[in-house]
Amino acid sequence: MVSGRAFGMWMDIVCLLFLACVTLSFLVLDT
Repeated sequence: MVSGRAFGMWMDIVCLLFLACVTLSFLVLDT
């Protein structure tokens, strides 16, 4: 299931990007 692994990897990347955006927004709004 190569497609399944690729999909899981994409979900990991999207999750990391989402968390990074949320953290950055909190830091920017906090200052």
